[in-house]
Amino acid sequence: MENKGNKARGIILLLFTVLLSAWILYGAISIALSKDLETWGYKDPVVSDSNIRGTIYDRNGKIIAISVPQYGFEIINGRGSAQHISSVIYSFTDYNPVYLASLIKDGLSFVPASNGQYVTSPEFLDIFLKDADIDHMVSFTRKEVRKYPYGIMENIIGFSPSPSSGEGGIEEMFNSYLMAYPEIDHKTVYGSSLTLTIDTEMEMVLEKTMEDLMIEGNAAIYSKSGEILAYKGEADESVAASLVKTITTPTNLKEERSIRLPDTFLDALSLGPYFFYHDGDRSEILRKSLEKVLKESGKI
Repeated sequence: MENKGNKARGIILLLFTVLLSAWILYGAISIALSKDLETWGYKDPVVSDSNIRGTIYDRNGKIIAISVPQYGFEIINGRGSAQHISSVIYSFTDYNPVYLASLIKDGLSFVPASNGQYVTSPEFLDIFLKDADIDHMVSFTRKEVRKYPYGIMENIIGFSPSPSSGEGGIEEMFNSYLMAYPEIDHKTVYGSSLTLTIDTEMEMVLEKTMEDLMIEGNAAIYSKSGEILAYKGEADESVAASLVKTITTPTNLKEERSIRLPDTFLDALSLGPYFFYHDGDRSEILRKSLEKVLKESGKI
């Protein structure tokens, strides 16, 4: 009887050890993946032809804008019923069949695969669609999408609807550097990357503090040398141009830009080791609030 009890305890201990090991391994993989996103971030398990727009980083290497591959189903409009297409592909997406059918009927042309699953073997989806006899209605494909992980400075950063174009702000102003030019041999081509003077953490503090206090106007936090570490306000072209510190080509050649000091830097007030500017009538309230938050976060 005692041997049986020892055996049962041994099995329980073994199971616990296996589960603990799996949990530790999962954590290690998660950390590794998060580090990849922070340093470069473009991870594509499928080798294919593509033009990749350059990444925009903050001064500390955090990603502000990045192009990533998104896999999914491209719907060929006018072929087949929405209900039939939905009933075949919905299990590979995050939609239920009824709602997906309504979206396709309303003109949805691209349905993302859920959590990027099956992207390591797109051939499986091609065969699946062919066996279901809807490969003339739907194809499994990949497209490049622009992601903005922190969602900061939207009016200054602008956005990019395609790998070769930018609209507004830095995305448009520096489009000739960021866009990727296709080569004759159609290999994967990368655009140049930009490093900004912005400190993402300080930018989020500035934006949130102004929002919490319901303070409007143009505000900025500068380094001692006059570089803009955080900015909230109008999408001024001169401001956007002064934010780009370094341009790095795909071959890792770096161009350090000579940044013109903003005129407002001359009127800036002291903010710990930094300088602060606001053109509204509640400047001192904002300055004191920022000083408090920056001290709490260890920035001062």
